[in-house]
Amino acid sequence: MSSNAANMDEATLKSLSEMMKRRAHLDHNSRFAFSARQKKTTHYALFIHAMKNVLSTEMAQFTYAQIVDGLPIKDVAWDRRIPAVHGIHPIEHHPELCPGALDFAREYKDVLDFDLLSFPRGLINAYVQSTPGSKVFDSRLIELVATALNEIGVILFNFDIGLHQGTGDRSAEAITNWKDDPDEETLPTMFHHPYYLHGDILPLGRGEHGGLLGGRQDSGRCGDV
Repeated sequence: MSSNAANMDEATLKSLSEMMKRRAHLDHNSRFAFSARQKKTTHYALFIHAMKNVLSTEMAQFTYAQIVDGLPIKDVAWDRRIPAVHGIHPIEHHPELCPGALDFAREYKDVLDFDLLSFPRGLINAYVQSTPGSKVFDSRLIELVATALNEIGVILFNFDIGLHQGTGDRSAEAITNWKDDPDEETLPTMFHHPYYLHGDILPLGRGEHGGLLGGRQDSGRCGDV
């Protein structure tokens, strides 16, 4: 490949990245919370009921506890195919949650302010206009819950609580920045979805990596809402 072709490809990639970033930010900035009128409907009550059901599961609490901890446990890090985890990675020294992380996640579900959550206007409208029990209603409800789970992950990530107790080369910072090749590029957090690695494109920045982890792991419970 010629240098001109390579430069053209790089320029095209940069242009596409900028376009994706603009679209992602536009989509997020056009989101809305449920209106005061909508909160009086049966639809909203069913949404809150579904959210509380999912947030009460062990999977949800365990997932958010890892964000509160500041690091995923080693089994999750390997299972989720986090790009930075390979070889003899120090995440091996984090086999379980640090004290207090799970308790915080369990308590947070009881004080969560649902007014902090926002959704695409079209999704809310389609949901409140659907008939409870219908296929459309069920589908939109699952979309709402999945979106909410993502945002809760972002909220917890941005709290930056960091209950991880490791120090030195076992601190959250050291484990996150570890690399076996000096030229290897590290990512700013250990929380990743393997297909969404560029925080500059995501509308909520690197905090959305935590949200994607929460949404990805918890969405498997949405069928139980």
